[in-house]
Amino acid sequence: MVNVILFAMLFYYIWNVFLPQYEGQTYYDTVEKTVIVVTIMLVIAMVISSAAILMSKEPEEPEIIDVGKH
Repeated sequence: MVNVILFAMLFYYIWNVFLPQYEGQTYYDTVEKTVIVVTIMLVIAMVISSAAILMSKEPEEPEIIDVGKH
């Protein structure tokens, strides 16, 4: 869950804070294309990391402590 929240914050920043700074500039199209590529890469990274987190969770077995034999 934290993974999704952090990625959402990063997407918000890239599209609503970083990109608008370049509006009206001659190189806005280049920056926008770069932001699109970065966004696609971040989505791929989010999917892979979420899948890795979900797959790595194995059911925990209760620990058996044998206190009768020493």
